[in-house]
Amino acid sequence: VGWTLSSRTHRLSLPPLLEYAPSLRTGEIQPWEVYNFAGYIWQYLNRCESNCEIELPQRQNRMSSFITPQFATTLERSRGARASELRDRTRYMLPLEGGWSPALATTMSKGRWRVTLDVLLVEKLRAVEVKRVPIRYSIIVEQRRIDPEFNPWGLYLGGFASPPTRITETRS
Repeated sequence: VGWTLSSRTHRLSLPPLLEYAPSLRTGEIQPWEVYNFAGYIWQYLNRCESNCEIELPQRQNRMSSFITPQFATTLERSRGARASELRDRTRYMLPLEGGWSPALATTMSKGRWRVTLDVLLVEKLRAVEVKRVPIRYSIIVEQRRIDPEFNPWGLYLGGFASPPTRITETRS
């Protein structure tokens, strides 16, 4: 029995701060994992190194295993409306200071979370900075069963929980 069970993969979650995990459990997705997943995927989707008009659709296609089809359609429509604005722009996002807190990934229902990402969005047009805006994204993350080869987390960005907003004051 031991040899049979030893070949299974066990998922172990280690928190960024040990104060959030008095005990460790295998097989459970923790809020900080959901937060880290959303932040990583969202930053990747919004990074362009030379031309956002071309790179954003390519990145979305590359990350399609991490986005629900409905959210992919929303992102495509949004991008289509701004296509000429994105031409020759570079873009990146940086997390704003404040770090992880449990309020940033709240459970909406079983297997569904609302994640709050506070980021600094920077865009440049031919090396001239045209946008530097602190933005709060409220994103829904969903858990679904899928082949772990394509999505080891089993998590997806499912859409905006509320429209993105400009941040006027940062959290502490």
